[in-house]
Formats: sequence, structure tokens, C-alpha cells
Amino acid sequence: MSSRRRNSVANTATTTTVATPVDTTGKSKSTPKSNGTSTSPTDIAKFIPFLISVFGIPTMYCLRNINLANDHIYLFLIGIIVCGLVGFLSWKFLPGYNVSFYFFVISAFTCMVDLVLSFTALNIGNINWGKFYLDHGEEYLRDTHGAWINLWDGTVHYFCYLYFTYSYITKTTDTPLFHYLTLWWSGSVLNSLFVLIPGIFIGRYATIVKPSILLNIPFIFIPLYIGYQQSKLTPNSSNKTISLYTTSIQNYGAGIYLIFSGIIMIFRTMVALGSHANIFVTYSTYETYLKDTSCFPLMQQLLYSYYYVPFFFILGYIFITSNNNNGSLSWTFFNYLIILMGGLAEGQFAYLGGWLVECGESCGTNNSWVKPSFEGWEFWSTVEFNYALLFIPQILVYILYKNATA
Repeated sequence: MSSRRRNSVANTATTTTVATPVDTTGKSKSTPKSNGTSTSPTDIAKFIPFLISVFGIPTMYCLRNINLANDHIYLFLIGIIVCGLVGFLSWKFLPGYNVSFYFFVISAFTCMVDLVLSFTALNIGNINWGKFYLDHGEEYLRDTHGAWINLWDGTVHYFCYLYFTYSYITKTTDTPLFHYLTLWWSGSVLNSLFVLIPGIFIGRYATIVKPSILLNIPFIFIPLYIGYQQSKLTPNSSNKTISLYTTSIQNYGAGIYLIFSGIIMIFRTMVALGSHANIFVTYSTYETYLKDTSCFPLMQQLLYSYYYVPFFFILGYIFITSNNNNGSLSWTFFNYLIILMGGLAEGQFAYLGGWLVECGESCGTNNSWVKPSFEGWEFWSTVEFNYALLFIPQILVYILYKNATA
């Protein structure tokens, strides 16, 4: 008998009416009834990725007391073994999923590790469990930029991974939210590493690169592949294109803002490159972090100018001319735009954190740029622009997506 037939028979058997037993006195005896609250395997599976991930915190606590973790070669090998073990456990407890699912589970675990590293670098709660890794593994993560990308990874990316694994387990990967977040996440991860890795080799950390940097390689190629595959899809929507806003004021406003932001991005790139023109030298006294010799701010501005600015100009032009040609966006263009929004959010978060927030003692001393004075309208104007760049494009793009998939 096939398993499907056996299940059918079993289900029929459980729903068959059972005669109520009667005693000799003529009173019916009560029969126990199921309350229908039995826990299904799927309900349990939903929590397994979370339970696996939180072990990243005690793992860091235990490794700090192991002498082998103080050697950069052994520390690299320990990292491979631990990630492999996490992948094996996730496959053992949750078999039958594709590679992306297990990658998300492993990534959720590493997010908790990154959270410990960020707390160590930023001296949050006097937690120093990650000091051994910052000393003997990836020393550049003790930098203000490294501390804030780890904080982003341990919070925003972590919740993305939990949502992704939940969607796989509940078979809801075809929802518009999953589509949007997958693209957004891939852009966020790629922006983080496209800034970090080149910045390491051209900045002041180039002489202290150790094997642990290789642990970042999967987090470049797998998100790149997932983002590319997802960009070829469209969410469940009857709209073949993305319509713009309904009023000309909204479209003009969005277009002007995007073009203006693109121009300022190019301007800030010139400052970061060290232009000696008076206007750039003057601006560098307000946004001093652009001159950090780690070169992480420089790489972020270069990434903006080469990849983000063209999209901003094209989208701004479409917005401004939309009343003349009933402007709309193709799903392919819009999917790549969502990827850029993820990268923009991560980039601005790390930049603002590294610039404005004082780092802990673990970050060491860095005299390559002057800490902000938090005085003067010029300084606050640059801060406001950076916060606007963090939030406004996200709102513009998400509203269009929400309208298209409603």
C-alpha cells in the first residue's frame, strides 16, 4: 500500500464516529475528545533556524578560552569547521531544502557572531568575547566601519535570514515581500563586502590581512547568485510594468531629489579622492570622515558614483518626463533598483555610524580624520543629507513596489 493511501486510510480512521459506550445503569460514559491542538512538524521546524543561530553567542564565549583560537591559522580553520558543523546540523534537522536555505541558516548563525564582534568593538555592555577574533582574525573589523557593518549584519540581516528560512519552511517564497526582501538583502550584503574587501587592500589595514578574510568569499558569490536569480523573476502581480506616482508634483519632486542626490554623491567622491580645489577642501572640514585612511568611506563613495548615480539619474529623468510619456518601469530595471536600495541602506548605516558614533577602546586610535564637532549649520546640513539619503530613496521605491503588487 502506498504511503499516500496509508495516510488516507489513517485520516479516515481518525475521523470515523465512535459509538459512545453505555454502562448497565443506562448512563453514557464520556469519551475523550481531541482538542485539535497537536503540534505539527512544520510548527517545530519554524524555530530550528533560530535555535541554531543563537548558539553563535555561546560559541564565541567558549572559543575565547581556547588557546588555538589565538593563532590566526587555527582560527581560520576553526571558522570553517564551525560553519560546516552548523550546515550539517541544519541539514540533519531540516532535510530536503535547497542550498540557499542552508546558506541562510549558516548566515543567521554568523550574524550572532558578528553581533558579538560589534558589541566588542563598540564597547556595548562591556562585552569583550570577540576580542580574540579582532586580535587574531579580521583585525579591520575593530575599525568604526567594521563595527557598524557587523551591527547591521547582526540585526537587519539576521531578521532577513529568519524570515527567509520561515518562508522556505512554510512554503511562502512566492510572496511579494519575499521577492522584495531577497533582492534588498542581496544588495545590502554585496555593498558591505564590495566596500570592505577593496578598502582592506588599499587602506591602512593592507599589511595585517590574515587567512580569516577568506571566510567572506561565500558571502560574495552566493548572494550575487541569489540576487541574480531573483532579479529574473516577478512577484505575483497582474502589472507587467511599474507605474509611477499619480500626480505630477510627486513625480517632479522624486525626480529632482534623485538627480540632486546623484550630483552630491559625485561631489563627495571628489572630496574623498583628495581633490585640492578650494570647494572640496572646504567641504572636507565638515564631513571629515571622508578622509579616513581606512579607505572604507572612499570605497563607498566610489561605489555610489559608478553604480548608484547612473540609476539615480535615469530614474530621476523618468520621473520628471513621466507626464509627457506616461512613464513606467520594467520589472527588470525595478528589480535591480531594489538591489541598489539594499546596498544604499547598508552603506549609509555603516557610514553614519562610523562617522558620528564614538567607538570603544577596541577600535584603537585613529588620527587620520578629525572627529565631528556637532557644531555649525554646515555640519548639520551634511548630516541631514546623509540621513535623507538613508530613508527617502527607500520610501520612494517601496511605495512604487507596494502599489504594483497590491
